[in-house]
Amino acid sequence: MRSLNPRWQKAVVALFLTEGNRAAALRMAGYKGKPQSIYVMASKIFADDRVRQAIREEAAKQIDIAEPEVLSTVLSIM
Repeated sequence: MRSLNPRWQKAVVALFLTEGNRAAALRMAGYKGKPQSIYVMASKIFADDRVRQAIREEAAKQIDIAEPEVLSTVLSIM
């Protein structure tokens, strides 16, 4: 993730806050423009291999953070 420019880093983190809404993530990261322009930028940015790797890293981090809560919930269901 550190290899990305700061705006792309913000977009990756924002992707999790917007429940996967790529256009909203770009707006949260500070990108401006007409809706169609944002959609095109989102498509290009989130298709970049470096960004995809950063998303995987962030997802793994989010899973690690939530693991105790998830385990507790599963055990209470059982």
